[in-house]
Amino acid sequence: MKNIDLMSMTKGKLSGEEMGKLIMKHYFTDLLEGEKNNPIPFPELKRIVNTLQGSRNIEIYKQYEKLLQFLVQESIRMDDYRLKMELMLWKVSFLLTYSLTSKSKPFEPKEIEGLTIMIYSINDMIKQFFFLQVIMELIIKITKIEEIYCFFSTFPVRLIKATNKLIEITEESLPLIEYNVMTPETFKKALAGVGDISDLQDEEKMRGLLGIPESLNIPVLSEGRTAISYEELAKL
Repeated sequence: MKNIDLMSMTKGKLSGEEMGKLIMKHYFTDLLEGEKNNPIPFPELKRIVNTLQGSRNIEIYKQYEKLLQFLVQESIRMDDYRLKMELMLWKVSFLLTYSLTSKSKPFEPKEIEGLTIMIYSINDMIKQFFFLQVIMELIIKITKIEEIYCFFSTFPVRLIKATNKLIEITEESLPLIEYNVMTPETFKKALAGVGDISDLQDEEKMRGLLGIPESLNIPVLSEGRTAISYEELAKL
């Protein structure tokens, strides 16, 4: 746990923001280095938190507590999107590869519709994945707590590129998988629009700032198929 003023802590002189960052750093130190390597035992941390004074300081500290809870919850959501995304990518790439290697007849219209739905679902999940990741990047930028990067999930770029290549050589009528969904300009605009750390947890506001709509929520079955028809997708 770096850049912690132990003298100020023991004298109860930390602000609400400093105390909030302290609780977050304590969590990540436990997570990444182990409880035994944390210079502040949890009972001592509780004592320090109880020294916080002033309604505004307490309010800001509670915002950081909520922010930490939010980070944990959203990291789980991000992992869920990544796993579902990879499952669908493998399914689509398998179907395309099978068609290419088996030299079977071209895809039937209904098969193309099914593949199109899967690709739309993948594109939607990619947008939601990046939405959560960018929010985490904004939190890192604002709080200066880089340990939050441990929550980031690996994005399957190579699998996406390979699947797009298969689409191009197998069935040109299919849409490609899109994964360049965020620009530096959008990030800067969103950063400028965040007035308070509580804004980072306001999903409606953040979607407006980042230009990412709500998920289509296309149901995905365990074997990688979508539980929705092409006609139903067109109505979304």
